[in-house]
Amino acid sequence: METKIGYTFQNKELLRTALTRRSYAVEHNLKEYNQRLEFLGDSVLGLTIAEELYKLLPDVKEGELTKLKASVVCEKSLAIVANSLEIPRFLLIGNGEKLLGIEKLDSTTSDTLEAIFGAVFLDSDFATAKEVVLRLMRDAVADTVKNRNVLDSKSKLQELVQKDSKVDLVYELVKSEGPDHDKFFVSQVSHMGKVLGEGEGKTKKEAEKQAALQAIKTYYPNEL
Repeated sequence: METKIGYTFQNKELLRTALTRRSYAVEHNLKEYNQRLEFLGDSVLGLTIAEELYKLLPDVKEGELTKLKASVVCEKSLAIVANSLEIPRFLLIGNGEKLLGIEKLDSTTSDTLEAIFGAVFLDSDFATAKEVVLRLMRDAVADTVKNRNVLDSKSKLQELVQKDSKVDLVYELVKSEGPDHDKFFVSQVSHMGKVLGEGEGKTKKEAEKQAALQAIKTYYPNEL
């Protein structure tokens, strides 16, 4: 696990605790499990990403920075990183939860990643923890900055359409493929029966945002 994280712990127990679910602690009469570290890691992650976006986007206002930060630190984004680190393989989890496949859920893997960030912070200092966070979240930050127009695409399209019409936009899921932990969605947005755009993504919401962005690119290119 340390090799994958890119950090060697002085106190190995901190890493073990970060990887320990409450269900495992109960079954093995352990006092420590990862929820407190998750709480701490969430703050380390949030401040690190907030500072990075602040530096990368000096002309972006607070409201958009808030949305961009939320996109980077969302459950799905964290789960992608967590799964690339194979966190489910290292997780200490109770037998009951293991039978239910809880270790593979996005909520589980993302929470564990936050706990790891918290453990790194306690084992070292904020500067070191920040380096680990930025290294592991580099792609998520880059993708969010690159695709920042997507975040508000649904609201933007609604505003543009409602300049000429009071009829609501309709979003429709046209395709859903893959296992529950790795779904792929395709959505369309239409207005008064006319399809304006189509998009795809790992979540329904992401697919809808991509569809809205495609519609803006096609019908309102000057608004981008």
